[in-house]
Amino acid sequence: MTIFGEIRSINISKNKGEVKLPVNSVNILSDGIENDAHRGNGHRQVSMLSCTDIKEVIKIIPEIKSGDFAENITVEGVDFAALSIGDSIEIISKESFDNIINSERKDTDIKYSEGVKLEVTQIGKECHTPCSIFHKMGYCIMPKSGIFCKVIKGGKIFTGDKIGIIKK
Repeated sequence: MTIFGEIRSINISKNKGEVKLPVNSVNILSDGIENDAHRGNGHRQVSMLSCTDIKEVIKIIPEIKSGDFAENITVEGVDFAALSIGDSIEIISKESFDNIINSERKDTDIKYSEGVKLEVTQIGKECHTPCSIFHKMGYCIMPKSGIFCKVIKGGKIFTGDKIGIIKK
């Protein structure tokens, strides 16, 4: 596994259809994110979006921020377009990552058994009704840019944690 990115924002909402608000940390349970309206046993337990995609929208709509697309996790440095259904995502604490980087190990393909593990189950999401972003821009990034995952192994995650990808 190679480290590709970092969590920049974690976002939750109490009710479906609401903008998600940022929090510093969350518990990821077997059925999704604790205290998030989208938690459940389906295949879309956790949603992710790239900061790069959000920055493109900010050029047109400056008031946009993380969580406005209802994504749970906003990530810097991961090209979600390169992912496929079945790929794995590992979330590793910043402290664990720093300890390994600062150690004598020279491994280039390190797996972190203590991290949260997710599996990509869906790429993109069609809006059932055009969202506010669509009304302002004429399009929305979620149909092509967002990804959805199911939880393989839960745990607590924090803003600043590292993201690694394991291709299937």
